[in-house]
Amino acid sequence: MLIGRKLSQLESAMPVPDPEQPVSNVIMTSIGQQRMCYVPHMERISQERLRLLLTYDRESGHFHRKTRYGSKRAGTVAHGYRYIYVDGRRYAEHQLAWLYVFGLWVTELDHINRQKDDNRIANLRPATRSQNAANTPARGTLNVKGVSWCNKNRRFRATMRANGEYFHLGYFETIAEAKAAYQTAAVATFGDFASD
Repeated sequence: MLIGRKLSQLESAMPVPDPEQPVSNVIMTSIGQQRMCYVPHMERISQERLRLLLTYDRESGHFHRKTRYGSKRAGTVAHGYRYIYVDGRRYAEHQLAWLYVFGLWVTELDHINRQKDDNRIANLRPATRSQNAANTPARGTLNVKGVSWCNKNRRFRATMRANGEYFHLGYFETIAEAKAAYQTAAVATFGDFASD
């Protein structure tokens, strides 16, 4: 009976779900049950608030905090990207740069030169997820983008992924032929975002 009383106390202490609010948190209760907790979605920082707290240098791509003790470069690097905490929330520096200059939130930005921490506004451009992925370096044992070796056919295979789907471009005798097939398809699909 004591456990039942504690459970009812926990349930009465849980916030009432609001179906209009997005689910953004999961709370584990002390008796091991998982409960969904609806909390208001944190608002993103505005351009005005960002400009009040930080300065952005378009030439270097660096943000600096405005403090009474002078300016200090803001942010830390994780997984190659630079992140900045503002008002207790972590933001990607390249998204803040776009907001600072244009006043818009863009969910996907591409670094033109593929340097994840080069956040100069001239190096950033809006992109789809597929376009952003198209502008990545080659990976794999052959180190040629879109090309792999097929043991079954004993030839090089060219493939491409766009909008979540894989496309088979053909089998080729040489790496150069497979690479040319990939490049042709990538330029036709991704335009300026296609990279070697």
